[in-house]
Order: sequence, then C-alpha cells, then structure tokens
Amino acid sequence: MRFNFVKSVQGASHLRKEEHEENKALGRLFPCQDKSFSEYFSADDSHKTPYYLTVVCDGHGGAAYFRSEKGAELAIALMKKILPDRIDKIVETLKQAYDDDGGYGQSDPNCHSEFVSESIRSLVPPLLNEWKNAVDSDLAENPITEDEYKFLEIDDKEAAALYKAGEELRSIYGATFLCFVSATLTDVFPLTPVENSGNALWFALQIGDGDIAVHTENGFFMPVPEDDRNFLNQTTSLCDRDAQNEFRIAFGTHKIDAVLCSTDGIANSFANEEQLFSFYNKVLTLFRTYSFENVSEEDSGDLKKQAALAVKEIETSLPDISKRGSGDDLTLAGFVDIDEEKFKKHIEAKGLIERGKFYQSMPLGGSLLAEKKFMEAAQNGYPEGYYQLGLMLVKKSKAEAIECFSKAAEAGVKEANEPLAKLLYAEALSLQKDGKHAEAFNDFLKSAEFGVKEAQFAVSLYFGRPQDYENCGVRQNFAKAIEWTLAAARQGHPDAECKMGKCYRDGRGVQQNTELSLEWYKKACDHGSSEAQEYLKQIGVL
Repeated sequence: MRFNFVKSVQGASHLRKEEHEENKALGRLFPCQDKSFSEYFSADDSHKTPYYLTVVCDGHGGAAYFRSEKGAELAIALMKKILPDRIDKIVETLKQAYDDDGGYGQSDPNCHSEFVSESIRSLVPPLLNEWKNAVDSDLAENPITEDEYKFLEIDDKEAAALYKAGEELRSIYGATFLCFVSATLTDVFPLTPVENSGNALWFALQIGDGDIAVHTENGFFMPVPEDDRNFLNQTTSLCDRDAQNEFRIAFGTHKIDAVLCSTDGIANSFANEEQLFSFYNKVLTLFRTYSFENVSEEDSGDLKKQAALAVKEIETSLPDISKRGSGDDLTLAGFVDIDEEKFKKHIEAKGLIERGKFYQSMPLGGSLLAEKKFMEAAQNGYPEGYYQLGLMLVKKSKAEAIECFSKAAEAGVKEANEPLAKLLYAEALSLQKDGKHAEAFNDFLKSAEFGVKEAQFAVSLYFGRPQDYENCGVRQNFAKAIEWTLAAARQGHPDAECKMGKCYRDGRGVQQNTELSLEWYKKACDHGSSEAQEYLKQIGVL
C-alpha cells in the first residue's frame, strides 16, 4: 500500500514577526509561503499510465516576493494540468530507449539517456509559459494594493520604487519548484528489464533549493544534481529570466519505496546531511512501526488510520524543528510504501505484548514467559517488545537492558529514551571509575544527547581537560566544552551554572559579561553550589 502525505507549517521566525508590536498595529501577517501536493492518478481517458505526483513549492517570502504563496499555488495547479497530456509520451520514450540500447537504467539512479532526458525536460517550457500567463492574469485581475506597497516600503523601499516605476512584476510571485513522479509501467510495456526493476519509471524535476530524497532497499539518496547558484539566501526560481535553463532533472527505473520532498527550511535546520538523513529515516520509521499512543481498539487494525497518525506526528514535530533550527516555513511531502503483511504481523505482535504483560503478573514462571513473548514481539517487528524486555532486564543485566532500550529508541519508541539515558550514564560512571575513559566518554556522550544534565556536564569536562582522563581519545575543544556546559546549566546543573558564571566573569570561551556572570552564579547558588555561594559572599552580593 502506498500512502501519500503533505504537511506544511508556518516558520517560527514568521510567527515571531507577527508578535512585533508594529506588525500587530498594522495587522500585518506572515503566513506560510510553502505549498505542496501529493496524490495518485489512475489511468483514464487522458492518459494510460497510472502515476503518483508530488509537488512542493517554496514561495520566497522575502519582502520583494509578497505574492510568492500564490505563485507556488499556481505552479502546483499547472503541473497537475500539463502532466496527463505528456506522461504517456515520456513512458514511450523510455520504451524506445530500452529498444535502442537494450536495458538502460536497470541499476544506476543517476544514469542518463538523452532521449528520456529531453522528454522529461519537455515539461519545462509549457509549465513556465502557463505559469507566466497565470501570473499575468492574476496581476491583471488583482493589481498591487496600497497595503501591499505600504508593507513593502517598510522592508524594501528600493523594490517598492522599482515596482511603481513599472519594473517586471512576475518576481513578486517567485517560488522554487520540486516535482517527483512515479509511474507504474506493468500495463504499459512489460519488458523484462522493467519487470526486474519493479515496473516503475520515476523522475524528478527541480528549480531552486530544497531536497528530493528517494528511498530504496539501500537507504536514502538525493538523485537531483546540486546547483551552485543556490547558496545561503540565494536560489534559482520560476520567476528567473533564464528559468528554463535552470531546471535540473533525474530519473531511473529501479524500485523505490518512499520519497520525501522538503523545502530548504528542513535541511537548514540540521547541521549536516547525516543528521538530515537521520530525520528522514525517523519519518520512515513512523510509518512502519505503528507505535502510537491513545489508539482505539477499532483503529489499531486500520492501516490507513495508523498512517494518518504518522502524519499527525510529523505535523506536531515540524514547528519544533523550525523553532530549534532555521525558523523558516517547513514542508514535507511525498509517499511511503507500507507492507500490509508486515502490518498484520504488527497486529499479531501487539497481542504478544499484551500476553507478555499478563504473564508478568503471574507469581511463578511468569517472568520467563513474559520475556519470551516480548522478544517474539520484537523479532516480529514490534519495537515496544524491546522496550518491555529492557524494563525486565534492568536488574538482571544492564548491558542487555541498554541493548534492548537502544533498539527500541532507534525504532521510535520514545518511552525508551529516559531509561536508556539513565543506564548509559550509570554505565559511564562505572567505566570512568575503572579508568576506561574512552568507553566512559562514549556512554556519557550518548546519555548527554538524550538530555541527561549530569552527562552533559561530564562531557564538557572531557572536552575541557582531556588530559585528566588518560587515553580517553578526546581532543581538547573549548567550544564544545562551553556548548555542553551551557546545555547542562540550562537544565539547572549547579556546577555547570557556576562554571558559566566563571566563563562570563573571565571571558573564557565567551565574551566577558559581568551581568550574565552574576546571573549564572546566583542560579548556581540557588541550586546548592557552595562554590557559587562563597563567591557571591566575597563580592558582597550575599
């Protein structure tokens, strides 16, 4: 079963702008400029090729692009309009490529055939022409208002003057464009190479920034070539004069099982591609583990309702990602294949969990039976089994409990995070006591990443003075030491608060700031730091 989804949220920075007193007084809003679409189109009179279409457009949202939300909306509508008339032609071109070279595209997602490339690229001129005409029509029907000019003059007087002087106005609708199409070919031409690849053609078409991540049995990859012109706040756009030559394409015929299209606000919320792919994998896990709270008995066996809960979880997490990351509008759209047989096994595994909990209440021999049922559930693809097993193993074997909690946490069982973090911290303390500092640091770091403040402070000490921990394998890094000290201090760790007070007092690793230094010392004192108390007495504050 293939499940389509789309989710867009307003950026945290836009929400903050709306809270400014000046903007409140003017009634000025900064709505989400992203638009997205993802649906399945069965064969009909207009086309014989069934296909899935996902489109994501990011309206630029800057002051000079004040109708970019509309530009994004128009681009999606126009792609839906022009694709049915052309999808069969693209598929026929692919067939001709097979006939000509005997099996193009069986394994390499980035391989190219000139015929197929040009056929896909033939979508660009009609899309751009239709978009320009639609923009011109919208301008004719809805001329720029006085309010729009007023708001623009607040942020960009130069742009306002140019527009009033008759400058090209299509740019106010500027938007990026990411499009992914997955076409089913079984009924079109059942050639052996295509059958071996899953009977599918997929292709991507993009102008501007953002990402298209495609998932296969080997994991995620990004097939669309990068564009060096997309850098920092600069991006190519549908409104560019040379937009036709700025589109990038990718295509292939190997089997895929998920596609995630995202605007640049998501990638910019993560430090690197590794963290971004980790996020994508968590999204995929949401759809395939079905571990949701407060699910009614009736809904627990409904695959579509379970998938809808995954989308709800995504929607809930995006605002926090924007707040902690880029502050930009965020969009995630695409599709995920969900194995119905695996889902049935999930339902069976859930029953195993319930039986395991029942066995736990039995006085004699129940624990062994419970462990067996929890392990069986875990092996059948239900990660809560690892979580329940971990709870049982805490007193028997911390190492085994850590292993179970780790597997549960990696599979998206949030409840496993807290006991895992505590066990890792306890294990790190034990290793540190035995002088095994390299292993201790690794466990401290894992625990710190889960938010344990004591572990965060321990990590800061390793980075600050690794020479105190023989053979720890850590290089001195004052920036990271400050980063982890601050993380612990923000959670009320008294020693970390005291250290932040010292840092701001002496200007060590941060800019000297007497006011902040005193603030941190007071917090440390309130939380029981005798060192902070003594210092505040010395300077006459206490």
